[in-house]
Amino acid sequence: MPEAALPALIRDATGVDVSRLLRQATEGCEDLPLSKLLRALGVSLTWEADGELPSIGAKVASEGESIKLAQVFTDGPAHAAGLSAGDLLVALDGLRVKAGGLDARLARMQAGTTVSVHAFRRDELFETRLQLAPPPTVKAKLAEDKRAGKPVAALREAWIGRR
Repeated sequence: MPEAALPALIRDATGVDVSRLLRQATEGCEDLPLSKLLRALGVSLTWEADGELPSIGAKVASEGESIKLAQVFTDGPAHAAGLSAGDLLVALDGLRVKAGGLDARLARMQAGTTVSVHAFRRDELFETRLQLAPPPTVKAKLAEDKRAGKPVAALREAWIGRR
């Protein structure tokens, strides 16, 4: 079956046109409306922080004794500070930071604090300012909405397979 035939197949089987949602999910870069979709099934979705450390808005990797920015999140603190994937962090607030030492340094700081960052991009040393963000909300918590009416509860039960 060709990929383009899937929306029509779903519409024919269910009577629901999901073509826009499928396009958003497979071709878009925006978050899916999970809360809205789950709420229709009587399920609440909340997001929780993973830890308590403030965030620089990037994934890091060790490279020898250095800290390399492996991924910089769009619109995050590192991105706003002009940092890019591949940059090597050298120091925060004038103190050298080594591989494995970033979390310990961040543990002594608060979200909202602006720090001086020294980094290398290729062979060029530069300095920028970065405002630490709150810990990212990456843990999803699903809960059954006990206040859901019988029709919604019936949809939920059919979805999860309980009778």
